[in-house]
Amino acid sequence: MASTVAVVLNWRDSASTIACIDSLLALDADLAVIVVDNDSGDGSLERITAHAEATTAARGYTLITPAAIGGQRPDQRWMTVLSSGRNGGYAFGNNVGIRLALQAADCRYVWILNADVVVPAVSALNSLVAMMEADPAIGIGGAKVVYAGDPDVVQTLGGGTVDRRGQTHQLGQGQRSDLPVDEAAVAAQLDYINGACSFVRRSLIEDIGLMAEDYFLYFEEVDWFARARGRFRLGFAADAVVLHHVGKSIGTSDSTGRSALSTYYMTSSRLRFCRRFMRGAVPHVIRDMAMEIARNLRHRRIRQALAIACVLLRTGPALPRRLGIF
Repeated sequence: MASTVAVVLNWRDSASTIACIDSLLALDADLAVIVVDNDSGDGSLERITAHAEATTAARGYTLITPAAIGGQRPDQRWMTVLSSGRNGGYAFGNNVGIRLALQAADCRYVWILNADVVVPAVSALNSLVAMMEADPAIGIGGAKVVYAGDPDVVQTLGGGTVDRRGQTHQLGQGQRSDLPVDEAAVAAQLDYINGACSFVRRSLIEDIGLMAEDYFLYFEEVDWFARARGRFRLGFAADAVVLHHVGKSIGTSDSTGRSALSTYYMTSSRLRFCRRFMRGAVPHVIRDMAMEIARNLRHRRIRQALAIACVLLRTGPALPRRLGIF
């Protein structure tokens, strides 16, 4: 029974998406896979579809159309590839996949994975399922996410926290991945699960709805649990380990800093989240934005400074795109 349906969102990075797909199909698990292309327009959809056509049968999977999902047998492993129709952002594209996943009657969990994530062993999935089965109060579970380029180093233990200024902080970032971890202590600290690997209970989606699509990029997962707080808890499975190539599609990394595109959406989404859930933090966010503009100008990061200024002036993303900021 494919009780878990993985949703993988691609945007102009078919090579990473194919690597992610291959790692999932190799797990030999009760798993179905939905790949959504967010209107890449670069041939990604065609390359991913061709790869799926060439490899699914050998891995024991049936490649089906989205319309056929509801009619699949519970014992059948299946995969589908489709276009979202437009690049509506991270939440929009994933929501297309989530809606399809819920059409599968046997789907109990939706496993949202970034396209630049690789799942190295079936123990990751088994640990996440075991955690959810052991505690029905957990609505979203997280894994130990390590850097693909340096698997000995943690990117995040499940997810992170949100401080009083609306800034997010990843738990465990930079620590050695082989250090023992107290799962309950980590879970108690979590304010959100990292969107690179989110294991979501079907009933949470049915109860509070899909991810909010007005962020476009960043803070969707933070918003999701802010809405679910009081009805569900967050969980962490230390034995669920996934590898993450950080920020490939938007030009950002934890070590080299953010691109202007990443800077714009991180800033605008933080401000949007605080206006929605932490209004007392809004003055701090605006002050931080002004300071960051000055800091970027001082270091001659002109595009980043202009990107933040566009958020401050509420111009929307069309102006920085027209100006060539990103």
